[in-house]
Amino acid sequence: MQREATQQVKEIAQSIGKNLRSKGVRVAHSQVLHAVSAAIGETDWHCLRSKEAEKRAETAPAAHLEPVIMELGQAPLTLGQLKAREWQVDVVVPVAVSQMSASIDVLNDLLSSAITGEAAMLEDIAFEAYSHPYGSSYVALRVTARVGEPEHWQELVSEAVTQADKENPEHWAFYVDRKVEATFQRQAWVNDYAVDTQPSEKVDVTREVLRHSLEKLCETKDHDYSTDYLVDPAALEHSGPFYVEAECAVMDFFEVEVLCAITQAMLDAARKAHHVTRFYS
Repeated sequence: MQREATQQVKEIAQSIGKNLRSKGVRVAHSQVLHAVSAAIGETDWHCLRSKEAEKRAETAPAAHLEPVIMELGQAPLTLGQLKAREWQVDVVVPVAVSQMSASIDVLNDLLSSAITGEAAMLEDIAFEAYSHPYGSSYVALRVTARVGEPEHWQELVSEAVTQADKENPEHWAFYVDRKVEATFQRQAWVNDYAVDTQPSEKVDVTREVLRHSLEKLCETKDHDYSTDYLVDPAALEHSGPFYVEAECAVMDFFEVEVLCAITQAMLDAARKAHHVTRFYS
């Protein structure tokens, strides 16, 4: 099996990538390489680490330098955290056992999303099993990679911000340190009634909230499908009934008294702060 794409694949992928970027579409270079390789019938080279990833692994910090451990349900790293790591990541991520059978492409996207919040943000991803007690339903993977096109993110992080910006709900700086924490209540069926079984818990749903349209945000209601979708119960190892409360958390995040007071400018600013670039239709 080849350890890297052929020159023909590289040239075609470079041309396609340039065309996509000219149209404002961001996609990881490795993803374009994989797609082109499959389209023209080249060897399935991408199942092995790239040479750059192998070289980085050889020169990686000594084993006594521990990676960052991401806990279950933890929010992705912020732009500031990625910048502080010089756009390189060495992170331990929990992956559901059921997802380990996915293709390399899907697994790479999953890991990138968990670490950065965007499926196409990481390049040269390499991973290996790691010993960390996430529970029987999860596998711990130590992931090393680099952020693709860091200059795009560097521009946002280095942008001059004033105190007035931080107090302006239509500026992204207003939302950088804010998050939407929904209340998740586990329940169980008892005599055909859903009964609370444990104390409620807080779940960070910021990115899920920001992926929805302004119209959908205004329709958010507690104990309703509109809030249930914000939390993945399987990720919290729960298979029974449940309910979610998020109305007040969303209003607190935007500092409004009613959901319909949220404006598109406010939503756009919050999306920029949390680097949310993919939305639900």
